[in-house]
Amino acid sequence: MKIFLHLLVFGLLCSPSSIAAVDTQVYSDQYIVKNYTDEDGLPQNSVNRVVYDANGFIWLATENGVVRYDGQSFYTFNNNNTHMPNTRAAAFLPDFGGQGSRMFVFFHNNPLMRIENIIVRPDSIYMAECLRRIPGLFNFDHTHQVATGLPSMMRKGGQLKIKNYLIFVPRRQGTFFRVQHERITYYENWKIEWSRKVPFKANLDDYFYSNGYLLTLEPDGRLVQYTADSSQDLSIKGSLSLDSDFRESPKDSRLYWNSITSQGFIKVKDRLYLLEYIEDGYCHSKLIFEGFDFERNRIYSICYDKRQERLYLGSNIRGLFIVDKRVFQSVLFEEKGYESVHYALTPLDSHRVLLASGKVITVAESKHHLKTLGRLPFIEWDPEMDLYSIFVSKNGEIWHKALECLHRYSLSKGKMLNNWYFGQPVNTIYEGADGRVWVGLAREGVYVIDPKKPFAQPQPFSLGKLPWVNYFLEDGKGTLFVGTKNGLYAMDVHTGGYELIAGTEKLLVRSLHMFGKNTPVEGLLIMTYTDGIYYYNGNRLLKLPLDGHGYLSASHCAVEDQRGYIWITTNTGLFQFAKKDIASYLSRRIQGESNPNRPFYLYYSRKEGLATNEFNGGCQPCAATLQNGTFFFPSMKGLLHFQANTVMAKNVPSGSLYLDRVSVNSVVRLNDQDKIILPLDSTRVNVHVATPYFGNGNNIRISYALIPSAIAQQEPDWIYLPEGETMIRFSSIPSGDHTLIVRKSNGFGENNFLYRAIDFVVPLHWYETWWFRLITLLFCCLMVLLIIWLRTRYLKSLNKRLEDQVVKVTKDLSDTLKALQSSESELKHRIYMQTRLVASLSHDIRTPMRYQASGAERVGRLIDSHKLVEAQELLSTIVGSSKHMKRQLDNMVLFIRSQSYEEMVIERVKLRDIAEEVVLMYAHTAQQLGNSIKNELDPGLFANTSRILLVVILQNLVDNANKHNQGTIIRIFSEETQGQLMVTVADNGPGLPLDLLNWLNSAQTIDSESQNSMDQKRGLGLMIVVEMCKLLSITIQAKNDNGALIGLLFAPIKKTSL
Repeated sequence: MKIFLHLLVFGLLCSPSSIAAVDTQVYSDQYIVKNYTDEDGLPQNSVNRVVYDANGFIWLATENGVVRYDGQSFYTFNNNNTHMPNTRAAAFLPDFGGQGSRMFVFFHNNPLMRIENIIVRPDSIYMAECLRRIPGLFNFDHTHQVATGLPSMMRKGGQLKIKNYLIFVPRRQGTFFRVQHERITYYENWKIEWSRKVPFKANLDDYFYSNGYLLTLEPDGRLVQYTADSSQDLSIKGSLSLDSDFRESPKDSRLYWNSITSQGFIKVKDRLYLLEYIEDGYCHSKLIFEGFDFERNRIYSICYDKRQERLYLGSNIRGLFIVDKRVFQSVLFEEKGYESVHYALTPLDSHRVLLASGKVITVAESKHHLKTLGRLPFIEWDPEMDLYSIFVSKNGEIWHKALECLHRYSLSKGKMLNNWYFGQPVNTIYEGADGRVWVGLAREGVYVIDPKKPFAQPQPFSLGKLPWVNYFLEDGKGTLFVGTKNGLYAMDVHTGGYELIAGTEKLLVRSLHMFGKNTPVEGLLIMTYTDGIYYYNGNRLLKLPLDGHGYLSASHCAVEDQRGYIWITTNTGLFQFAKKDIASYLSRRIQGESNPNRPFYLYYSRKEGLATNEFNGGCQPCAATLQNGTFFFPSMKGLLHFQANTVMAKNVPSGSLYLDRVSVNSVVRLNDQDKIILPLDSTRVNVHVATPYFGNGNNIRISYALIPSAIAQQEPDWIYLPEGETMIRFSSIPSGDHTLIVRKSNGFGENNFLYRAIDFVVPLHWYETWWFRLITLLFCCLMVLLIIWLRTRYLKSLNKRLEDQVVKVTKDLSDTLKALQSSESELKHRIYMQTRLVASLSHDIRTPMRYQASGAERVGRLIDSHKLVEAQELLSTIVGSSKHMKRQLDNMVLFIRSQSYEEMVIERVKLRDIAEEVVLMYAHTAQQLGNSIKNELDPGLFANTSRILLVVILQNLVDNANKHNQGTIIRIFSEETQGQLMVTVADNGPGLPLDLLNWLNSAQTIDSESQNSMDQKRGLGLMIVVEMCKLLSITIQAKNDNGALIGLLFAPIKKTSL
C-alpha cells in the first residue's frame, strides 16, 4: 500500500512581541490518501466502478472479477471460486425490485450476477424478468441501455443508436426514468407516473439521478432539474460556487455519478466537490478533496461515505485510492540539528502551548487549525539540557527545571526571578493546591518551596529520602502521591509522613491521573513503564488488563476529554477508553468478580495519521489541553495534536458480522447459510469472519465458542482471537452437531457485542451411529447376562454341594435347637400360667376359705344365741361359697390337665346338653343377682370337640356375664357364619370395655410374651377361656351390640335330627 500524504504548507503567522520568530516550517496534513494495487491484494489495477453496499462493504468492478473490501483485506470473486464465464466486471446495477440489501454486477457480453449477503452468485433471470415488466419494452437489445454511472461506458459515437436510457432509483421498487432523445418518462412500481417532451439531447448519458431528482450538467455549468412539469435551472451554492476555475470555465470540469449511491460529484482541476442536497432551487455543494491529479491517475469511478467522511476513487490504471480526512496532526520542526523530539509541555494560555525548550505553539482558529511557532527568549535552553518538567503557576509564573537547577520566570516581566541549584538532578516539579511548589530530586527525595514567602528557599520536606521521584499528584484531600522508580508513595502534605502503597514496590511509575471523581470508583490511575496501568482507591490495588499485543505495558500519560473518554499514550501508539467502561470493570472487580469483560478501547497508530507510534513519557506534565479541547502529546517525532471533542466515532468497529467462507482441507466454500454439512473426518477447518471496518485492524476483536448443539444453551467458554485476526481455525471438528458462536466487540459500552452463529453437521462414524451403539449395547447386555447365568449356575452348584454337606452335618443340631426353643417357649408359658394359678388360688380359694372359717365360728355363736334364722342364712352362704370354690378348683384342675394334654379327648358332643348343664350350674347364682340364663341351642346341634374343656369354657363365659351384670338376660345361642358353627354367649348388659374387647379378638394370634404382658391385666377365667380355645382350635369373636357377645367359632356344622 502506498500512502500519499497531502501536505498543505502554510506560512508563519506573526506572534506576539514577547515571542521571537524562528526559522522553522509547520506542516498541516489535511488528508490521508492510501493507494491499493495488485501488490496489496487486488486482482489487477483496472477499477471500473466502486460502490458500497448496505452492510458497509466496498465493492470494486475490475477486469479480473468482482472485489469485496472490508477495510482490512480484499477478497476477489472470479473463476477460482464462482461460476463466472467472464471475469470482466464492468459496472454495478441496483436491484430493480427495490431491495437495498441486494445489487447486481454487469459483465461485458455476459449475464448479470447477484450480490447478496456479501456473496456473488449467478442470477441471469431476475433482472431480465424485471425489464420485461416495463410497458412497451418487449425486447431488451443493444438499443436499450441501463445507466451504470458517469463517466458512461457508452461511446460518444454510438449515442444516437440508443433509444431508451433507463436510470433506476435505488431502494425503490420499479422506480426509474426512461430517457429518450426527446422524451422523459417516470415510472413508480412499474407504472407510468408522468411523461413529458424535452428538447432533443444527443448524449443520453448526460442525465443522472442524484438527491432525489433527475439532473443534467450543461457545458455552460448550469445544473438542470427535470420534473413532471418543467425543466428548472438550479443555482449552485456552497464551495463549488466559490471556485473561480469553475465559474470561468465550467466546460473544463468533469461530472462523476455513482448510480448505486445516487451521488453526484464535480471535479474542477485537482478539486472534487460533492453535490450534497437540493433545496428551494439551490444545489448545495461541498469540497471534499483537493490537491489530487484526477486525470493523471485516471480516476473513473467515485464513491463517498458521508458518515465516515471517507472517499473512494477507482482508477483505470492504479487500482483503488481511499481518502480520509486527517484527524491527528503533528507539529514537526528541527533547530540546530536537534530533531523534533519533545517531552514536558504546558498550556501557556487559552490558545498557546509552552514547551520545556521554551518554544511556544499558537493555535489559530481557522478551518485548517494553523499553527505557528515562536520562543520565549528569556528562557534559557540548550540542546543538551533536559526537557522533562515545566509548568505555569496560578499567578502566571513559569517554573522550569534544567538538570540540577530550578528556574523561576516572570512571564509579564520577561525575566528570571530565581535560580536554585540543588547539586543533584532535579527530576520533576509540581504546583500544589495551596501554591507551594514540590521538587522531586534524584537522591534526596522531596523538597518544597513556598513562593508566597519572601526570599523563599527550597526546604527538605519528606521524613526520608524517597528514591528517584518521577511524578507528583495531589488528591485535594491533603495527600500528595509521589511516583518513583521503586513504587508509589502517599505523603501527608502537612506533616511530611509517607507510606509505600503495598504492591507497588517494583513498579516504575511514569505518571498519575485522578479517575472517577465523586463516583463509587474514585481513585488513582498509575501509569508504569513495563507493568501497564494500575488502579488504587485507598484500599485496593487493581491492575487493568493489557491489550492483546501488550502495548499498554509501557503507558506514559492519561488525559480525559469532555465527552467521557480517556486517552492514553504508550511506546507503541495511542489508546482511547470510555471512562464508564473502565468504571464498570473496576466496579465489578471491587465487587469480587475475578474475570469481567475487558473494557473496550480504540487503538490509533501511523495508519490513522500519527507521525510516529512512539510517544514520550517520564515528564511532567506529560500532555497539554487547551480550552477548546485540543490535546497535545509529546512524541519522538513532533507534537501530536487533535481536538478530542470532535473526533468522530467512525473508528468504532460497529459494522455487520458475517461468516462468509469455510475452508475444509484447503478447499474454500462460500457460505451464506446458517448450517453447513462437513464431510467425515474434516481437517484444517477454517471459518472466515467478515466485518466492514476501515480503522486500525487491532480494533477488531473476535471471540468464539464451539458448543455441541445438545448443550448450546449454556454460557459459552469464549476463546479470543489475536487482535485483528478474522480467521477461526480448527484442526478438526468431531462428528456430530455443533454450533459455532462468534461475537465481535461492537464498540464502547458494557457487553456491547455483535453475535453470529452457524451450525456444523459432521456425519457420524459407523461406530458412532445409533444402530451400532444399540447393537453394541444389546451385545454387551447379552454377554453380561450370559456371564451372570454361567456364574450363577456355577455358584448354585457349589452352594448345593455346600448346603447338602451343611444339612447333613447340622440336621441333628437343628432339630435339637428347634426342640429346645419349643420347650423353652412352652416352659416360659407354663411358668407364667403357674404364677397366675398361684395368684388365683390366693385370691379365689384362700380368701373364701378364711371367710368360711370365720362364718362357721359365727354360726356357732348364732346357734348359742338361739338366732337360728340368721345361722341358717349364714350356712346357706357358706354352702354357696363352697360350691363356687369347688367349681373354681374343678376349672383349675381341668385347665392344668389340659395343659398337659392328659384329659383332652376329642369326641362328638351334643352342644345343647353341655349348655344346659352350665345353665343349671349357675341358675341359683343368677337368680340371686336378678339375672336369667336361656339355652337357645338347637337340640340336634353337634360338634367334634372336648366335652370337658368346652364345659369349662362355657362355665367361665356364663360366670363372667353373670357376676358382672344384674337384671340381665344371658343367652346361649348358635348361628352359621360362612359355613361354620358359632356358639355365642350374649347378655344385654353395658358391654365389654374396649381394651378387653380388642384383647379377646387378638389374644389367639399374638406371641406368648406379648400375651403374657396383656394377660396380667385380665382375669383368670378369660385367660383360661383363651388358652382352651387355642387347644380346641376355636376362634373367639367378641363384640358389643346391645350388650356383650362372645362367639365361639367351630369347625363346619354337622346337623342330626332326633
